[in-house]
Formats: sequence, structure tokens, C-alpha cells
Amino acid sequence: MRKPRLCRPGQLHDVTVRCLRSEFRLLPTEERKQRMAFALGKAQQRCPGVQVIAICQMSNHLHLCVLDEEGELSNFMQAFLSRLAKDINRLDRIRGAVFERRF
Repeated sequence: MRKPRLCRPGQLHDVTVRCLRSEFRLLPTEERKQRMAFALGKAQQRCPGVQVIAICQMSNHLHLCVLDEEGELSNFMQAFLSRLAKDINRLDRIRGAVFERRF
């Protein structure tokens, strides 16, 4: 079992999120980019202490550089990834997990 992630307020994080089985579920189409932006905006409304500095969307993973001012990175990522996974599944017309368990 991995050690718990250290979440101190004011910490800068480089986050990588991979798709399950390295599937190409995050293809950078315009519709998927818009859904990702919407999911990020909703997550930032829920956790205003997390600021997204940069994001890089690849076909089977994404990178985020975030500043966590209040120690709520886990809540932010849960809100972001759950909404994004629902939207991606709706686009692909399938069900099930999209991302690996840990970010």
C-alpha cells in the first residue's frame, strides 16, 4: 500500500491521470476539450482553493499543474474526474471506469 499523499496548503502539485488500460479515451477533439473545460470549471467552483496553472491533454492521459492553497486537492480531483468520466462515457456510449484509481 502506498503512503498517503501529503496535502499541505500552498503546495504546488504536478498531477498525472491515466486512462484505464491505456485506452485512447481523451482524444483532443473539440467536443472533448469543451467537456474537460466545463468539468474543470465545475470542480473549481466546488473547491475554490485549487488553482489550475496548466493542463496538457494527451490521447490516453492528462497532466495538470495545480496550486492547492487550502489542502483540498483530493476533493478537487474527485469532482473533476467524476464529471469528466461521465461525459466521456456519454460521448463514447459505453459504461464503466475511465481512469485509473489514483492520480
